[in-house]
Amino acid sequence: MFNRYYISDFCEEFNYSNCILYVDDSIDLNDLLCKLKNDLVSHLYCFEWVKEDRMFYIENCDLQIISGAITEYFKDGYSLLQLKKDSKGYYILIGEEIK
Repeated sequence: MFNRYYISDFCEEFNYSNCILYVDDSIDLNDLLCKLKNDLVSHLYCFEWVKEDRMFYIENCDLQIISGAITEYFKDGYSLLQLKKDSKGYYILIGEEIK
């Protein structure tokens, strides 16, 4: 069984974490954008690409998009985790990695 890890601050918790977040289809992207703004994530102009491929990561507190083949990120040690949301907030499942 997987444990839910609730995210209180995207910038603080995912900056340089080598985690690529795949945004679940059920998440309202406008709500996510507001949360990222509140958490002081920069370069949010890149969010237009997140709307297309539903993936991002955070480095230097900047929103980063996936450029090129995602398999290259895996070679560099990145993990792909699904970002979900319920009434308590945004979360990932600990122990679950998307392959």
